[in-house]
Amino acid sequence: MYDNLLAKVPTDLWIGGKWTPSSDNSRFDVIDPATEKAIASVASASIADAKAAVDAAAARLAIPSLLLQPLVLLDLLELQLLLLLLRL
Repeated sequence: MYDNLLAKVPTDLWIGGKWTPSSDNSRFDVIDPATEKAIASVASASIADAKAAVDAAAARLAIPSLLLQPLVLLDLLELQLLLLLLRL
């Protein structure tokens, strides 16, 4: 059912503007809850991958990554609010 639909969907991690496999090559299955069958296998991010993503974002935003690392635990809205406050 999903083979054609998901054939061209990337399943790696988007880090630094490109798709990359996880640093430890681990993956996990995405399960269709209706059929309980695996419909895709996607990269499972490690701590090293999270750090690489934060560093890439910091480089892109020209903000030191040490300032962004605690923000990994915040959701996107909290991050946007903090960035807005930093501009004031």
